[in-house]
Amino acid sequence: MLARGIYPASITPMRGGELDVASLMGLLEWFIESGCAGAVLAGTNGEGPSLGIREKKRLVREASRSGLTLIIGVNTSAAEDAIATLCEAAEEDAQAGLVMPPSYFREAVDAGLERWYTRVLDGSPIPLLAYNLPARTGVSVSYELLRRLGPHERLAGIKDSSGEVANLAGYAEALSGLEKSLFVGNELLLRAALEAGWSGSISGAANVIGAELVRAMRAWQGPDADAAFGLADRALKLLRGPAQPGANKALLALMGRIASDEVAPPLAAFDSAAARKLLADLDSAAISA
Repeated sequence: MLARGIYPASITPMRGGELDVASLMGLLEWFIESGCAGAVLAGTNGEGPSLGIREKKRLVREASRSGLTLIIGVNTSAAEDAIATLCEAAEEDAQAGLVMPPSYFREAVDAGLERWYTRVLDGSPIPLLAYNLPARTGVSVSYELLRRLGPHERLAGIKDSSGEVANLAGYAEALSGLEKSLFVGNELLLRAALEAGWSGSISGAANVIGAELVRAMRAWQGPDADAAFGLADRALKLLRGPAQPGANKALLALMGRIASDEVAPPLAAFDSAAARKLLADLDSAAISA
Protein backbone atom coordinates (compact mmCIF):
# COMPACT_ATOMS: atom_id res chain seq x y z
CA MET A 1 0.00 0.00 0.00
CA LEU A 2 1.40 3.37 -1.01
CA ALA A 3 1.68 6.10 1.62
CA ARG A 4 -1.09 8.66 1.84
CA GLY A 5 -0.32 12.09 0.47
CA ILE A 6 0.25 14.25 -2.59
CA TYR A 7 2.19 12.76 -5.50
CA PRO A 8 3.03 15.23 -8.27
CA ALA A 9 2.52 13.80 -11.74
CA SER A 10 5.91 15.21 -12.61
CA ILE A 11 6.63 16.96 -15.87
CA THR A 12 9.68 15.66 -17.76
CA PRO A 13 12.20 18.53 -18.11
CA MET A 14 13.83 18.59 -21.55
CA ARG A 15 16.53 20.54 -23.38
CA GLY A 16 17.51 19.91 -26.97
CA GLY A 17 15.24 16.89 -27.19
CA GLU A 18 16.92 15.17 -24.23
CA LEU A 19 16.14 14.73 -20.56
CA ASP A 20 17.38 17.73 -18.56
CA VAL A 21 18.78 15.88 -15.56
CA ALA A 22 19.75 18.98 -13.56
CA SER A 23 16.25 20.43 -13.84
CA LEU A 24 14.71 17.07 -12.97
CA MET A 25 16.74 16.75 -9.78
CA GLY A 26 15.97 20.32 -8.75
CA LEU A 27 12.27 19.74 -9.34
CA LEU A 28 12.23 16.53 -7.31
CA GLU A 29 14.06 18.27 -4.47
CA TRP A 30 11.35 20.94 -4.52
CA PHE A 31 8.70 18.23 -4.25
CA ILE A 32 10.50 16.86 -1.20
CA GLU A 33 10.71 20.32 0.39
CA SER A 34 6.99 20.78 -0.28
CA GLY A 35 6.16 17.64 1.70
CA CYS A 36 5.06 15.46 -1.22
CA ALA A 37 4.88 11.71 -0.61
CA GLY A 38 6.42 10.73 -3.94
CA ALA A 39 6.16 11.42 -7.65
CA VAL A 40 4.83 9.84 -10.82
CA LEU A 41 7.22 9.80 -13.76
CA ALA A 42 6.23 9.56 -17.43
CA GLY A 43 2.53 9.88 -16.72
CA THR A 44 0.17 12.19 -18.60
CA ASN A 45 1.89 15.36 -17.34
CA GLY A 46 5.24 13.67 -17.90
CA GLU A 47 4.49 13.11 -21.60
CA GLY A 48 4.81 9.39 -21.04
CA PRO A 49 3.17 8.37 -24.33
CA SER A 50 5.95 10.28 -26.14
CA LEU A 51 8.76 8.47 -24.26
CA GLY A 52 10.24 5.10 -25.17
CA ILE A 53 11.12 2.34 -22.72
CA ARG A 54 14.82 3.30 -22.69
CA GLU A 55 13.98 6.95 -22.06
CA LYS A 56 11.70 5.96 -19.18
CA LYS A 57 14.40 3.72 -17.75
CA ARG A 58 16.87 6.59 -17.73
CA LEU A 59 14.29 8.93 -16.24
CA VAL A 60 13.72 6.55 -13.33
CA ARG A 61 17.46 5.90 -12.92
CA GLU A 62 18.22 9.59 -12.54
CA ALA A 63 15.17 10.32 -10.37
CA SER A 64 15.92 7.46 -7.99
CA ARG A 65 18.86 9.49 -6.62
CA SER A 66 16.29 11.83 -5.04
CA GLY A 67 15.11 9.22 -2.56
CA LEU A 68 11.46 9.90 -3.41
CA THR A 69 8.95 7.11 -3.85
CA LEU A 70 8.66 6.80 -7.64
CA ILE A 71 5.73 5.53 -9.69
CA ILE A 72 6.27 4.87 -13.40
CA GLY A 73 3.52 5.71 -15.88
CA VAL A 74 2.54 2.99 -18.38
CA ASN A 75 0.39 3.69 -21.43
CA THR A 76 0.35 0.93 -24.02
CA SER A 77 -2.15 -1.55 -25.41
CA ALA A 78 0.47 -4.33 -25.53
CA ALA A 79 0.67 -6.26 -22.27
CA GLU A 80 4.20 -7.40 -23.16
CA ASP A 81 5.36 -3.78 -23.54
CA ALA A 82 3.66 -2.81 -20.28
CA ILE A 83 5.47 -5.62 -18.44
CA ALA A 84 8.79 -4.70 -20.08
CA THR A 85 8.41 -1.06 -19.01
CA LEU A 86 7.62 -2.10 -15.45
CA CYS A 87 10.56 -4.52 -15.30
CA GLU A 88 12.99 -1.90 -16.61
CA ALA A 89 11.66 0.71 -14.16
CA ALA A 90 11.85 -1.73 -11.26
CA GLU A 91 15.54 -2.32 -12.02
CA GLU A 92 16.06 1.41 -11.44
CA ASP A 93 14.15 1.36 -8.12
CA ALA A 94 10.65 2.46 -9.16
CA GLN A 95 8.32 1.34 -6.39
CA ALA A 96 5.06 1.08 -8.36
CA GLY A 97 3.43 1.51 -11.75
CA LEU A 98 0.46 3.60 -12.89
CA VAL A 99 -1.14 1.61 -15.69
CA MET A 100 -3.80 2.82 -18.11
CA PRO A 101 -6.10 0.20 -19.64
CA PRO A 102 -5.38 -0.78 -23.25
CA SER A 103 -7.20 1.75 -25.39
CA TYR A 104 -6.98 0.87 -29.07
CA PHE A 105 -9.88 -1.57 -29.04
CA ARG A 106 -12.63 0.64 -27.66
CA GLU A 107 -15.12 -2.26 -27.89
CA ALA A 108 -13.22 -4.24 -25.20
CA VAL A 109 -15.42 -5.45 -22.35
CA ASP A 110 -14.58 -6.09 -18.71
CA ALA A 111 -13.73 -9.76 -19.29
CA GLY A 112 -11.03 -8.82 -21.79
CA LEU A 113 -9.74 -5.93 -19.69
CA GLU A 114 -9.53 -8.26 -16.69
CA ARG A 115 -7.43 -10.73 -18.68
CA TRP A 116 -5.14 -7.91 -19.83
CA TYR A 117 -4.65 -6.39 -16.39
CA THR A 118 -4.17 -9.81 -14.81
CA ARG A 119 -1.44 -10.66 -17.32
CA VAL A 120 0.34 -7.38 -16.52
CA LEU A 121 -0.11 -7.84 -12.77
CA ASP A 122 1.25 -11.38 -12.95
CA GLY A 123 4.29 -10.25 -14.94
CA SER A 124 5.11 -7.09 -13.02
CA PRO A 125 7.80 -7.13 -10.32
CA ILE A 126 6.24 -4.09 -8.61
CA PRO A 127 2.71 -3.14 -7.47
CA LEU A 128 0.37 -1.38 -9.89
CA LEU A 129 -2.29 1.29 -9.68
CA ALA A 130 -5.00 1.02 -12.31
CA TYR A 131 -5.44 4.41 -14.00
CA ASN A 132 -8.92 5.56 -15.00
CA LEU A 133 -8.72 8.40 -17.52
CA PRO A 134 -11.54 7.79 -20.01
CA ALA A 135 -11.22 11.26 -21.57
CA ARG A 136 -7.89 10.08 -23.02
CA THR A 137 -8.34 6.33 -23.38
CA GLY A 138 -12.04 6.05 -24.18
CA VAL A 139 -12.06 3.04 -21.83
CA SER A 140 -13.35 3.14 -18.26
CA VAL A 141 -12.21 1.00 -15.35
CA SER A 142 -15.58 -0.17 -14.05
CA TYR A 143 -16.35 -0.82 -10.40
CA GLU A 144 -16.84 -4.50 -11.18
CA LEU A 145 -13.51 -4.75 -12.98
CA LEU A 146 -11.74 -3.13 -10.03
CA ARG A 147 -13.58 -5.43 -7.62
CA ARG A 148 -12.38 -8.48 -9.56
CA LEU A 149 -8.79 -7.23 -9.75
CA GLY A 150 -8.74 -6.08 -6.12
CA PRO A 151 -7.58 -9.33 -4.48
CA HIS A 152 -4.47 -9.57 -6.67
CA GLU A 153 -1.45 -9.14 -4.44
CA ARG A 154 0.19 -6.68 -6.83
CA LEU A 155 -2.81 -4.42 -7.35
CA ALA A 156 -1.95 -1.40 -5.22
CA GLY A 157 -5.22 0.44 -5.93
CA ILE A 158 -6.45 3.04 -8.41
CA LYS A 159 -6.01 6.59 -9.64
CA ASP A 160 -9.22 8.12 -10.95
CA SER A 161 -8.96 11.16 -13.22
CA SER A 162 -12.48 11.00 -14.58
CA GLY A 163 -13.75 13.86 -12.42
CA GLU A 164 -16.85 11.79 -11.64
CA VAL A 165 -17.94 12.40 -8.05
CA ALA A 166 -19.84 9.10 -7.97
CA ASN A 167 -16.55 7.22 -8.38
CA LEU A 168 -15.39 8.33 -4.93
CA ALA A 169 -17.92 5.99 -3.32
CA GLY A 170 -17.98 3.45 -6.15
CA TYR A 171 -14.25 2.70 -6.22
CA ALA A 172 -13.99 2.80 -2.43
CA GLU A 173 -16.75 0.18 -2.21
CA ALA A 174 -15.09 -1.96 -4.90
CA LEU A 175 -11.89 -2.15 -2.83
CA SER A 176 -13.62 -2.27 0.57
CA GLY A 177 -11.89 -4.52 3.08
CA LEU A 178 -8.64 -4.57 1.12
CA GLU A 179 -5.49 -2.60 1.97
CA LYS A 180 -5.40 -0.58 -1.24
CA SER A 181 -4.70 3.03 -2.15
CA LEU A 182 -7.13 5.38 -3.90
CA PHE A 183 -5.83 8.59 -5.46
CA VAL A 184 -7.94 11.26 -7.12
CA GLY A 185 -6.62 12.99 -10.23
CA ASN A 186 -9.03 15.94 -10.23
CA GLU A 187 -7.61 17.94 -7.33
CA LEU A 188 -10.83 19.94 -6.94
CA LEU A 189 -12.30 16.70 -5.56
CA LEU A 190 -9.52 16.19 -3.01
CA ARG A 191 -11.52 17.26 0.03
CA ALA A 192 -14.48 15.09 -0.92
CA ALA A 193 -12.11 12.20 -1.67
CA LEU A 194 -10.47 12.44 1.75
CA GLU A 195 -13.91 12.48 3.37
CA ALA A 196 -14.69 9.28 1.44
CA GLY A 197 -11.58 7.58 2.83
CA TRP A 198 -9.26 8.09 -0.13
CA SER A 199 -5.47 8.26 0.14
CA GLY A 200 -4.71 11.61 -1.50
CA SER A 201 -4.00 12.86 -5.01
CA ILE A 202 -1.72 12.10 -7.93
CA SER A 203 -1.72 15.62 -9.22
CA GLY A 204 -0.53 17.46 -12.30
CA ALA A 205 -1.09 20.79 -10.56
CA ALA A 206 1.29 19.71 -7.79
CA ASN A 207 4.13 20.47 -10.18
CA VAL A 208 3.38 24.13 -9.40
CA ILE A 209 1.38 24.14 -6.15
CA GLY A 210 2.53 20.97 -4.39
CA ALA A 211 3.05 22.75 -1.08
CA GLU A 212 -0.46 24.22 -1.15
CA LEU A 213 -2.03 20.82 -1.82
CA VAL A 214 0.05 19.19 0.92
CA ARG A 215 -1.03 21.95 3.32
CA ALA A 216 -4.69 21.44 2.42
CA MET A 217 -4.50 17.67 2.87
CA ARG A 218 -2.83 18.00 6.25
CA ALA A 219 -5.45 20.55 7.37
CA TRP A 220 -8.57 18.84 6.10
CA GLN A 221 -9.90 17.70 9.50
CA GLY A 222 -8.72 20.78 11.41
CA PRO A 223 -9.86 24.36 11.98
CA ASP A 224 -7.76 25.69 9.09
CA ALA A 225 -9.29 23.39 6.46
CA ASP A 226 -11.52 26.00 4.81
CA ALA A 227 -8.68 28.47 4.38
CA ALA A 228 -6.24 25.84 3.12
CA PHE A 229 -8.65 24.34 0.62
CA GLY A 230 -9.85 27.79 -0.42
CA LEU A 231 -6.32 28.80 -1.42
CA ALA A 232 -5.66 25.51 -3.21
CA ASP A 233 -8.97 25.61 -5.07
CA ARG A 234 -8.41 29.18 -6.30
CA ALA A 235 -5.08 28.11 -7.76
CA LEU A 236 -6.53 24.90 -9.20
CA LYS A 237 -9.25 26.74 -11.06
CA LEU A 238 -6.50 28.67 -12.84
CA LEU A 239 -4.26 25.68 -13.49
CA ARG A 240 -6.83 23.18 -14.71
CA GLY A 241 -7.96 25.28 -17.68
CA PRO A 242 -4.82 25.68 -19.85
CA ALA A 243 -3.38 22.85 -21.93
CA GLN A 244 -1.05 20.64 -19.92
CA PRO A 245 1.76 19.80 -19.51
CA GLY A 246 2.77 22.82 -21.61
CA ALA A 247 1.38 25.36 -19.14
CA ASN A 248 3.04 23.68 -16.15
CA LYS A 249 6.38 23.64 -17.96
CA ALA A 250 6.07 27.30 -18.93
CA LEU A 251 5.20 28.28 -15.35
CA LEU A 252 8.05 26.25 -13.87
CA ALA A 253 10.50 27.85 -16.31
CA LEU A 254 9.29 31.35 -15.38
CA MET A 255 9.63 30.42 -11.71
CA GLY A 256 13.22 29.27 -12.29
CA ARG A 257 12.43 25.68 -11.31
CA ILE A 258 13.43 24.22 -14.69
CA ALA A 259 15.72 25.58 -17.40
CA SER A 260 13.38 25.26 -20.38
CA ASP A 261 9.69 24.93 -21.20
CA GLU A 262 10.49 22.54 -24.07
CA VAL A 263 7.95 19.80 -24.80
CA ALA A 264 8.32 16.66 -26.88
CA PRO A 265 6.59 16.21 -30.24
CA PRO A 266 3.72 16.23 -31.04
CA LEU A 267 3.03 18.91 -28.41
CA ALA A 268 3.83 22.60 -28.85
CA ALA A 269 5.19 24.99 -26.22
CA PHE A 270 2.69 27.04 -24.25
CA ASP A 271 2.27 30.70 -25.24
CA SER A 272 4.77 32.76 -23.26
CA ALA A 273 2.49 35.78 -22.78
CA ALA A 274 -0.31 33.56 -21.53
CA ALA A 275 2.14 31.89 -19.14
CA ARG A 276 3.22 35.23 -17.67
CA LYS A 277 -0.41 36.24 -17.14
CA LEU A 278 -1.20 32.88 -15.54
CA LEU A 279 1.71 33.24 -13.13
CA ALA A 280 0.55 36.75 -12.20
CA ASP A 281 -2.97 35.44 -11.60
CA LEU A 282 -1.62 32.68 -9.39
CA ASP A 283 0.37 35.21 -7.38
CA SER A 284 -2.76 37.35 -7.00
CA ALA A 285 -4.77 34.35 -5.82
CA ALA A 286 -2.20 33.66 -3.12
CA ILE A 287 -2.01 37.30 -2.02
CA SER A 288 -5.79 37.56 -1.71
CA ALA A 289 -6.08 34.36 0.31
